[in-house]
Order: sequence, then structure tokens, then C-alpha cells
Amino acid sequence: MKKGFTFNGLKSSDFGVYITGEAVYDAPVYDYDFAEVPGRSGDLILDNGRWNNIEVRYPAAVRDLTKMQAIRDWLNGPRGYCELTDDYNPDQYRLAVFSGGLSVSPFNNRAGRFDLVFNCKPQRFYKPGVSSRFAPLFQDGLSYYTSDLLAMDTTFENETCVLIQENTTASAAFENLAHINVWRAYGSGSSTTYTGTQARALVQMSGTTATIDLFDLTGHGNAYTYYQLVFTNTNINYHFKASNGADVRIRSAITLYNPTPYASKPLLLFYSSQSSGTDGAVPAIVVNGIEVDADGFNGTLYVDCDLQDAYLITDGQKVNGNSYVTLTDDGEITTEFPVLKSGSNTISMIPDVTITSDIRLGECWVEIDPRWFTI
Repeated sequence: MKKGFTFNGLKSSDFGVYITGEAVYDAPVYDYDFAEVPGRSGDLILDNGRWNNIEVRYPAAVRDLTKMQAIRDWLNGPRGYCELTDDYNPDQYRLAVFSGGLSVSPFNNRAGRFDLVFNCKPQRFYKPGVSSRFAPLFQDGLSYYTSDLLAMDTTFENETCVLIQENTTASAAFENLAHINVWRAYGSGSSTTYTGTQARALVQMSGTTATIDLFDLTGHGNAYTYYQLVFTNTNINYHFKASNGADVRIRSAITLYNPTPYASKPLLLFYSSQSSGTDGAVPAIVVNGIEVDADGFNGTLYVDCDLQDAYLITDGQKVNGNSYVTLTDDGEITTEFPVLKSGSNTISMIPDVTITSDIRLGECWVEIDPRWFTI
């Protein structure tokens, strides 16, 4: 079977390009400086805290030389690092920029051979596995979900938001759910309360998966409905299927296990369906002692702990989002971004918002791409 690679989202096979041998590269070199100290034997090691880039070279062939101009445009077009994945290591990717010319050795009058050279960051990142997306579970056992719909939104009845519990039986489904409160118009309008028994009566079973369709509950409406889910404890394993299709676990804390010997710098994603203001509607998280609090934005805010930068994406363009983020360490403002150390890392949530009739939470959650990597 012919091997190929993907660069900047495009497959080499789309251009008739195939790898004729596995990538050639040396192990990256850790960046140390060495200083001589008079009167002291041995150099002083100055740790610069980084690995140097490496060169990755693929021996390759193209079936049709008439495609060479399209190949050059594809490889040379991007500015900055792009994801590079090959069929030899499909569960890993690099961040690379094409750095070599294309000197082709033709054969058979139609095909040609050449080396493809990429300048790559030193890490071989593992592709994300199970989603680390989670919604706030309050320490007292409360979790909130608010439909993000305008009062005149006629699509409301076609939306779906379900509460899901997997690997359970009908008799045990949602046994930790004390009651569901359903309010309209920020809680100042009509309301309906379902006790645990009433809520469990609404359970729909499919095998060992139990669901309650929140939008089927009496009392909801298309005028800013929100739901208060009250659990008897925080040791639960429920999740939402939100109105936009996102699968969101309900958690007060999660544990991420870094299987590598290298500390990683994660990408954090904070989502809020409307401006979260200064009320703390999007939960802050604490990663190994560093608290990351994000407020006042609308949409998806990315916090890149490697670049030490925060941004939103609007109309396909990055927009500076650093003003929405506050980092603290033991209550003191810090410029240190969190890292995920080798082994277990506990990420706790701090959803300290107080729900009142004039605060609209909307859908909100946090997602973590841990960026595990090897060298």
C-alpha cells in the first residue's frame, strides 16, 4: 500500500505524490548554553528550557510531472507552521513549514522523484483522544444549562438538548438527580419543578443509555429558558448533548494522565453562547495551581499555553483575546501559563457565579487539548 502524508489539511495523494521511504530525521537537540567559570572545573549549564527545531526529509515520487506547479503552490503557500501527518505515524502530527526546493529527477517521461524537506518543531504531538470537554458542576451539587435562543427564534422547537447517563439501568438512571427546575425569562417568569421521581419518569432508555430531553419538559419556552439541575452529590457521570451538537460532560473536576515523560503546554478552549460579562458565567479552572479565569467574551476563546496568548476567531481571523483572561497563582496575578506535568494532573472548576433573575448564563463549557508529545 502506497504511503502518503497530509500537510495544511491537504493529502499528498490528491496531487499524485507518495512517500517512497519513511521520513528521515535526527532527534531534536535540547537547547543548553555552557559557560566556563574561572577556577571551577566543568562548564556551568544554562538551561534555556526548549528544544531546537529539526529537519524532516521525505523521499517522494510524483506520478504526473504536469502537477508540479500545483504541488509547489500547495507546499509553499502557507506562512507559518501547519500540521504535518504521515501514514507511518497516523496517531501523531508535527508542526511544520516547507523549507526545501523541489529539485525533480524525472523518469518514464511522466513521473519524477524528489526529496521533501520540512522545518519542524521538535515535538511529535499525539492526536487528541477522548474529548476533555466539560461543563460546570457546582460544589453544592448544582449544574445550570440555559438555552441560547432569542425570544422570537422560531427554530426553538426543533432544537435538542438532552441529559445523558450511560451504562445504567432504567431503575438506576439519574438516581443522583434530586430535581430539575425550569424557568422562563431569566427565572422571573413561570417555573416548573420536577423531583427526582418525576424526572426519572421522563427517562428514555436505549440499551444502557438513559436520556431526558430537557426541551420536552413542561415550562420551557422560547423566551430565555434556563434549567437548574440539582444533584444529591458531585460524584456523577452525566453529560449534555447541547443544542449545537456538542457533547459536554458535567464535572467539578477531571483528571488528565500525561503518559509521556515530557510536560506539555495545553490549548484551552472556553465557550460561552453569549457575553459572559463579569459575573463568572464561564467557570474558571485551576491547572496544577494556576487559575485561568475567562470572562466578558462571546463565542470561543482559545488560551494557548505554548504561545502564551489568548484569542478569538472572527470571520476566519484571529482577534486578540488577552484582555478576557486572568491568570493567578495562590491568589496573586501571574504571567505563568499552566503546564501538564508527566503523570496525573487534576483540573478543577470554580463556577462561583451566583444565579439571579438578571444573569443569563447560556451554554458554557471548557475544553482541553493536552498536546501530549514525544521527541
